[in-house]
Amino acid sequence: MKFEKEITVEVACSFEQLNEQLKKFGFKEVRQYDIRDIYMLEKRYKEENYLVQLDHCVLIRDIIEPDKEKKQIEYKYKEYGKNREILKQGKVNCKIESIKDAKKLLEYMQYEELLRIDDHIIVYANQEDEIAVQLVNDKHIYIEIEEKCYTINRVYRNIEEMKNVIAKYTIPMKENNYYVRKAEIELRESK
Repeated sequence: MKFEKEITVEVACSFEQLNEQLKKFGFKEVRQYDIRDIYMLEKRYKEENYLVQLDHCVLIRDIIEPDKEKKQIEYKYKEYGKNREILKQGKVNCKIESIKDAKKLLEYMQYEELLRIDDHIIVYANQEDEIAVQLVNDKHIYIEIEEKCYTINRVYRNIEEMKNVIAKYTIPMKENNYYVRKAEIELRESK
């Protein structure tokens, strides 16, 4: 399993306002792609709370870029602190050929569809930092910062460095939460 550090915040302004804010600080769009996730949950976890449900999900993921498409099954692992902050997280994935066949296989294994998330991602970078703006299900705007940047030569050493990026560019956040679970919000809203 590959372990990694990242933060996710929900943005408290429109995409247009966020885009203008980022441009003021020299950010440019460097990449766009879409991710379509189907969260499949083992049926025996149906009565648990949302976080427990999500921790027992397997994702069927379709990553669509302008020049390629990648399909995979993915499992995400997270450990939480007493304030719901993410202490450790990782993921493992396996390439697949068919979303439909993967869903059918999981259904035979007593999984059922819990949730779908459509995520349009726009990666921005300037000389110092890289952020991924995520437009989720045409309702929410999030910013995700991962420890390893993919378009600039930078690795954030710790969570505090990532949090400082949000503060440095005065990005308006909903609440003071750096560990937003997009899927948990979508799941709560779907019920």
